[in-house]
Amino acid sequence: MLKIRLDIEKIDYEKCLETLLTQMVNDSRTKTRLTELDKLLIQLGDVAVPVTNKLLGYLDPDVRDQILVWLLDEYQDQIITEANSYLEKMFPGNAIVIGGLSAEDFPGPRITFSATQVRINFEQLISSTAFSDTNLGGAAKFALHMAGPETIEKQGINILSSGMIRPRFVSIISDSLHKAGLNITLRDIELKQDSPDQPPRPVPEYDGILPDSIEDPIIESIAAWLKSTVL
Repeated sequence: MLKIRLDIEKIDYEKCLETLLTQMVNDSRTKTRLTELDKLLIQLGDVAVPVTNKLLGYLDPDVRDQILVWLLDEYQDQIITEANSYLEKMFPGNAIVIGGLSAEDFPGPRITFSATQVRINFEQLISSTAFSDTNLGGAAKFALHMAGPETIEKQGINILSSGMIRPRFVSIISDSLHKAGLNITLRDIELKQDSPDQPPRPVPEYDGILPDSIEDPIIESIAAWLKSTVL
């Protein structure tokens, strides 16, 4: 299996949050035990997204990244399903399947995304129309055909990472994420082997509605917004 690190050029926070918050509002409406946040989202309904976008202007960029990472972790299953649905339409027969998504927020303006546990049928993928008209198409097929089971993944990584094919693969991964509502512009990708075992998703280590690192700044931003309406 592969791990694809996404080198991000730009994130459309409003579009990403629109996708994730809409899912959050829908989930809140189906719960039998509601938190205060669920109740607020239900009351906001269709204006939950514009209200959140308004609050973005009062949030530190680092907190904005933390919110996006938190939401992506909460709703990655829906994102993965939509992305794989698009990939299946592009490459029938499960030529490429994303198993997971991970995101990390580092100090400063740096947020990283990775597609993990990615399964690729390299020969089927390279034979698709998306790659067959490249000059490397025939050579790539031959190299994969000659590779043994123990080296085919390494050969596939080399082929997809080549200067001729990589730009198209970047475009394909980018389009699949866009179709899933994760509006990010990719500069490049890095492919490497991934562990065959899917690690369990970590249990949140907070007792409140949100992690303190997110909850406190959001409360501060709401207060700043309300103050701005009366001053």
